[in-house]
Amino acid sequence: MVTKNGHKTNIPHLKTSLDRLFSEIDSDVARILDRALAGEDISVEDGTTLLEAEGSPNVNAIALAADDLRRKTVGDVVTYIINRNIFRSKRSCAGRAKPGSWEPPRSASRRVCPPR
Repeated sequence: MVTKNGHKTNIPHLKTSLDRLFSEIDSDVARILDRALAGEDISVEDGTTLLEAEGSPNVNAIALAADDLRRKTVGDVVTYIINRNIFRSKRSCAGRAKPGSWEPPRSASRRVCPPR
């Protein structure tokens, strides 16, 4: 077996496992995944077939194909956003507010909490 960086490796058990995995995939699932990996769009019916696929070989093949498509599309960099909802009202400053009991300020002077 030759790795993606061109090195020859002697890993017969992995090759046997992959051959067994690929031989146990349903033909419909294999056809859909092959088209998706080739960059073609899949239909709603094809998506339904993938969602309804049962058995470890089918699910493993779908996961591997999805991971490969994700890697080709966006790479391996992961980002995230922290979103904090800051809930303030004049009553929350006094410590009397109940969750969800916000009321809008009546004047500009009430827009911030007074210093403690």
